[in-house]
Amino acid sequence: MKLQRTAGASNKPELVRLAHAWGLLGPCHPASDHVPPSQSPPRYADLVALAEDQIRQACRELWPEQDCSLLSAIPSSTGIVRKVRIGKQQYAATCDLLAAPLAELLLGIHGSKDCIRAQMDAYLPSPHAQACIQERQQHLLAEGGLPVPTAAVAAGVLFTSWTSSPTASDLLKSDPARAMAVMTHALSLLPSVLTDKLMHNARDMVMACPITQGLRRLQPSTPWAAALADSAASRLHPRLAQLIATSAQDLLPKVVRLSHQRRPVYGALQPDHIVCPDPGSAPMLLSPALHYGAPGGDVARLISRTTLEVLAGPRLLAVPVTHCLRKLVSASIMRVTPTQRGAWLYDLLQLWFADTLITVATSMISLAGMPPSQPHQSIKEHLVRVQALLAALRHALTMRDPQRAWLSALHQVDSLTHVLPDPRPRTDTAAPSSLSPAQPHLASARREHR
Repeated sequence: MKLQRTAGASNKPELVRLAHAWGLLGPCHPASDHVPPSQSPPRYADLVALAEDQIRQACRELWPEQDCSLLSAIPSSTGIVRKVRIGKQQYAATCDLLAAPLAELLLGIHGSKDCIRAQMDAYLPSPHAQACIQERQQHLLAEGGLPVPTAAVAAGVLFTSWTSSPTASDLLKSDPARAMAVMTHALSLLPSVLTDKLMHNARDMVMACPITQGLRRLQPSTPWAAALADSAASRLHPRLAQLIATSAQDLLPKVVRLSHQRRPVYGALQPDHIVCPDPGSAPMLLSPALHYGAPGGDVARLISRTTLEVLAGPRLLAVPVTHCLRKLVSASIMRVTPTQRGAWLYDLLQLWFADTLITVATSMISLAGMPPSQPHQSIKEHLVRVQALLAALRHALTMRDPQRAWLSALHQVDSLTHVLPDPRPRTDTAAPSSLSPAQPHLASARREHR
């Protein structure tokens, strides 16, 4: 089902709010009787200006007696994030505009700057706005005993307490053993918190599965698919672009079936969302996205984002990290009944593949003026390795033995760190070397480097 939005017509504010919250709104179709001044897509600077105005308004509502200063920007693909100072306290202020990825707004899917501004007026004050949902989720998780930052919301802007502690992503580069220990600890906290009772209490704030949403954006004839095909990265790596397009079509119906399993999932468990504590303290988790999905969904996302960081890191990083990932999965699978362990591993591989596919595609779409986040920039600088990893994961899913498939995929993470950083591709047609079926794109990468 799709709701068609008519810019400038008599849209019911509550319908707009709910439709945005549920992800039902389709492309903007201007009304014939009233067209906003401009229907051209907004610039990134336009979105920043809209968000900063909203952040200042929210500061005045929450702290009317305090001075508010907007400090550094924090690159993000999902919203405008600014570090702010309120009196002597510092916070991270997140404005998600219309609960849509920034790339979607910049592609013009939600209309012009004026159209987006009009929709923000209806959407952001709603209790169904993403900022309100995340704030309620964090309070609920804190009541359940999960360490999360304190949060407040006003005018559709989410404020979370600022911490200067490093994340697991930071530690992966300097102390991978400690980083993996912190991530394993964070994962171990979730089963006792993400209970059926918690999800019942969160029934009005459960989000859609982000992997399903991401795969749907990459289907043929969508603006995302067109932007990916037109990107500079796709022109330099056409085989990678084709692999993403084909795999997204194959994976979508499989992942949709997995999302029907009704297992509570934290939804955003990744290295840069896990704050490393002082020794002896539990890690703090950021940016929850509670939803129902397949068992192992949080494990899969943690593996996906960790392996992408490994591919962008030094060769010595791969071995200790993959060793820890092997132990992490071995511990997680012990919570699964023996008869279901094969299916659990296979589902884990599918979710790992899907999340990596979406993350890589998002990284490849460069839009004017939008600064890439550090993880996305690292991915763009190592697309040869990333292409080989995606090919290896796709091949692993053709194996009948889930255990063998899992170990094969993990082994590829080790071996791919031997591929040097990405060069500009050559057009030579030398015959491929003799490689296993899991490595056709790795052969191409080595020829291109020569």
